[in-house]
Amino acid sequence: MSTLHAEKFKPTSLKKGWCGAKKDYHEQFKVSWFYNWQPAAAVRSPSTFVPMIKSEKDIAHLKKVRRERKAGALLG
Repeated sequence: MSTLHAEKFKPTSLKKGWCGAKKDYHEQFKVSWFYNWQPAAAVRSPSTFVPMIKSEKDIAHLKKVRRERKAGALLG
């Protein structure tokens, strides 16, 4: 599978997302956002990362997520 370069990456829809951290899939399926069931991304991707907070222990990560990723949404 060939990997697209970030500068050529264009999502097919702003609503199209992916659950998982495989960067190759983000590019292959041209998703505009992704999540991985965690408050922080495990990979760098041309897609926007959307953090997920599942419990009170994840709340401590909110400031870091906001500072580093500038997420426009939060999953819970």
